[in-house]
Amino acid sequence: MIYAQGSSAVRIDNLLAAFDVQRGVRQGDSLSPLLFITTLQYALHGIDWKDYGIKINGSLISYLAYADDIVLLSRSTAEAQLMVTALCKETEKIGLKINVKKSKWMVQSRPPNPDKELLIHNEPIDLVSSFKYLGQTLAWPRNHTKEISQRISAGWGVYAKYKDFLSSRRVPIEMKKKLVELCVKPAILYGCETWSLTKSAWIRIRSAQRRMERRMLGLRLLDKVPSVDIRS
Repeated sequence: MIYAQGSSAVRIDNLLAAFDVQRGVRQGDSLSPLLFITTLQYALHGIDWKDYGIKINGSLISYLAYADDIVLLSRSTAEAQLMVTALCKETEKIGLKINVKKSKWMVQSRPPNPDKELLIHNEPIDLVSSFKYLGQTLAWPRNHTKEISQRISAGWGVYAKYKDFLSSRRVPIEMKKKLVELCVKPAILYGCETWSLTKSAWIRIRSAQRRMERRMLGLRLLDKVPSVDIRS
């Protein structure tokens, strides 16, 4: 009942306009996302997944879900279509509708050769060779070179955000190290558990770390200070 008559308001200067919220998640309420996740999980539990999915380490995995970001895993296009249809049916029972334009599907085979289209209410879903899920690029065949490049760039982006702090000679090095551990390092290593780390990729990540360390200390390569001395 607390959501039966929800309303919101927008203020521009001294003008205030109120309006009723008829659908969607009620913004600004900490309970809203939890209710949404619970409702969506109810729909997922309404599907019999026992014959769907792929085997990973002996377990049959049918879907991955984080909030409303859902990935369906199937062994064939026909099976995927059954899963999509079942998901559409269950979500519509609770007033949710899958956005076809935001939905993608990918075939993992050599070469990618889908035997038919994948549809949502007779509307085809875009077939792609790669897509981002929870900030990580998924592609087939798996090649983490591009993903690692993006993660290194993300690390430098965080470093640039705190550049004045990290480059200041008045800030103790221990405080700089804590900031790097808490903010910069997680940005670089996000999703690293799924990487097939090669020696060349490891060298690239290490080189980025060394460059950051030199900048924090105000050193240049021309200063010819060995990395061993910097880290000690």
